[in-house]
Amino acid sequence: MIDLRKMDWPHRKHGPLQSLSSSVWRVEGPVPGLLVSRQMIVVRDDQRRLLLHSAIALDESRQRALEQLGTMTWLVVPNGYHRLDAPAYKARYPSLSVVAPSGAAPRVERVVRVDLLYEQFPTHPTIRFHVAPWPNPMEGVLEIRSAEGTTLVFNDLVFVPPRSGVSSWPYRLFKSGPQVPWLAKRMIMADASRLREWLLRLSSTEQLVCIVPGHGDPILDDAPAALRAIAASI
Repeated sequence: MIDLRKMDWPHRKHGPLQSLSSSVWRVEGPVPGLLVSRQMIVVRDDQRRLLLHSAIALDESRQRALEQLGTMTWLVVPNGYHRLDAPAYKARYPSLSVVAPSGAAPRVERVVRVDLLYEQFPTHPTIRFHVAPWPNPMEGVLEIRSAEGTTLVFNDLVFVPPRSGVSSWPYRLFKSGPQVPWLAKRMIMADASRLREWLLRLSSTEQLVCIVPGHGDPILDDAPAALRAIAASI
């Protein structure tokens, strides 16, 4: 495990803090060394507690803006590969509770201690975790209820291809849309039929208005239909 006392704040490249709803924000930035973006989702509950999903270390001005939104309370590491900035956040905000899926916890704990598994997250009026439908899942889904509707935050199990840039051309060539990417099928998906059924159930989530992938733009246009299409493509 990394010695948090020796952690420096990394100041990653990233875009602005964007509002997805009255209680949900998004920050996108490049994955260091790769031609793909990643995103942090920030959720604020009615007690002004903040949940950070797949954290990105921001520059000082935007980090201070993030701090003004509420109290740093939960740090969600959504799988064992989205842990890059988790140690820096835990070092800067020691009171954060680190949350991870059970199957990802051993890899996450190589860099930061896990306090809660998805299944152990306390009952909350607007925040809920779902786990993938097989033993020791490496991923799950964060469900957020707000005044505007329900947002489902996925990670590597759902991918939205980029619409521009060098990395977008294969997807544009083959007209590929939102999908379960091949790497997730090989490394995360344990059962295709169970995943398909699970995504179909999630597509019936009440007032579903937004799907957030681990990489790519949020799906805001008919989110239930998009999730059904993803399920059908598996």
